[in-house]
Amino acid sequence: MVREPAPDQPRIVLGQGRTSVTSPPMATALIVEFGTAHAECLPMPCRALTEAGHEVRLLVHPDLVPRVGHLAPVEALPIGGSRLREVWRVQAALAAAIRRYDPAVVIFNTASGVHFRHAVLLASRRVPMVATIHDLGRLRRSRVQRFLVRRLAGAVVLAERLVAPAKALTGGAVVAACPRVPVPSRGDHPPGEVWLVSVGQIETKRRTYGPLLEAVRRGLPANLRLFILGRPVGPEGEAVLTALRAADPTGERIQATGAFVPDEDLHRILAASDGILPLIEGHGRYLDHAVSGSFGLAYSHGLPVVASAPVGSPEMDDLAVLPQPGEDFSGLLDRLAADPAPLAAARAAQALDPRFGHDRAVAAWRTITGL
Repeated sequence: MVREPAPDQPRIVLGQGRTSVTSPPMATALIVEFGTAHAECLPMPCRALTEAGHEVRLLVHPDLVPRVGHLAPVEALPIGGSRLREVWRVQAALAAAIRRYDPAVVIFNTASGVHFRHAVLLASRRVPMVATIHDLGRLRRSRVQRFLVRRLAGAVVLAERLVAPAKALTGGAVVAACPRVPVPSRGDHPPGEVWLVSVGQIETKRRTYGPLLEAVRRGLPANLRLFILGRPVGPEGEAVLTALRAADPTGERIQATGAFVPDEDLHRILAASDGILPLIEGHGRYLDHAVSGSFGLAYSHGLPVVASAPVGSPEMDDLAVLPQPGEDFSGLLDRLAADPAPLAAARAAQALDPRFGHDRAVAAWRTITGL
């Protein structure tokens, strides 16, 4: 005889070797992030499930606590010190949180790393688990990673084009959800100026700076202002930062921070900007198995991306302002500085496109969690 769950308890449904969950109102979701690299993906599941009337609890790396405390009640994981002791402490903290909050689902914000591996291997199958997969390349390379992800009830990827390949690798439920974040209302910059922003580490392994540096070398239009927000990585990143600062020693038209920019300052600048520079042209990983973090910021702020060439992925190219035939990146910047109408038109088109909207992301998170 199967005992029905109490009215205030989650209902666990088993099928095809996986566990899914349907829950009564005010179920609890426990969202876990062991690292610091993907904080921009935390707001969307928090908002989606809170708006649906459920309780969300965050269990995160200590460095993230001040950055995400406004999203939901948050606790710090005991990360630090000896690796063996750290792993034990982290798993004990996770187990204690699961006992304390009795969540209907545990959501891992990043489906990789030693703590994720132990969490999945040691977890009770009573509580369904889902996770965000940020890089399908790791799944393709690692049998262990595929084994871990196949123990989950479902997975989230950050672009629709990654759903089919993720399903092929995991064999389970996969949905796409844009990593939208809360942003301030639209800001202003001095009349007549055009602001373009690049967000993230200055690194040449994942970004292409050649067209931008060539445009800077030729000379930027007087009313164009560039914000390069992020710290350099390695000698190549330092060389790019040096070249940008040398081109504009006063920092009046090229503000290259060379350091991490706090969320409040980052979103204030983006709210007043006209476009985002992903700088990922020529990097096949963003076509084949990953998504640039620039796109979540573009969706959230309603900004078009400005690129030197098409990348080949719809979530970029459909929102992009690109050079015209026979025009290079320097010419594109000159044209936009003279007439920013294409940027405004791209903003308007994005606002009408449901693929990148809040409602689509909410529906995806509620589907994959069953909440």
